[in-house]
Amino acid sequence: MDIIVETDDYAFNKGPLFSPHLFDIFITPRLKRFAEAVHEEGGYLLKHTDGNIMAIIDSFIKAGIDGLQSIDPIASMDMGEMKEKYGTNISLWGNIDCGNLLAFGNDEDVKEAVCQCIKKGAKGGGFVLMSSNSIPHSAKPQNFLSILKYGRKYGKYTKEL
Repeated sequence: MDIIVETDDYAFNKGPLFSPHLFDIFITPRLKRFAEAVHEEGGYLLKHTDGNIMAIIDSFIKAGIDGLQSIDPIASMDMGEMKEKYGTNISLWGNIDCGNLLAFGNDEDVKEAVCQCIKKGAKGGGFVLMSSNSIPHSAKPQNFLSILKYGRKYGKYTKEL
């Protein structure tokens, strides 16, 4: 395997489940050992967690993750801010709202979200366009297909990005 995905969730929409200090005591050392084990085998560690994780991302970097999946716009996680602060340290995956947008949005809403996500995240590489978590059963199939359609249409790495 090339990529291992670690799937513990660490945050609510308003912030982490516990303080950054406690996170560094109880979680960061174990996450670091996990990242080191994956790296020793030649793999990459992709960290999944949704919610607002801004207060603990530096701990993820210290632990040695290679990528972060589920950058959640509903939890005020902005792809542009993430790219600016962390885009040279880790790959960034996500930022298409998997809840309201995919369940209740229309094609134009999805197109706008995809284009904004690409504009904010793609420059310089290290970006994967995807939902902010999974594709829930409440998602309209057409909206999922629209992510693919617009991702293919606008998701090329070009000089304009």
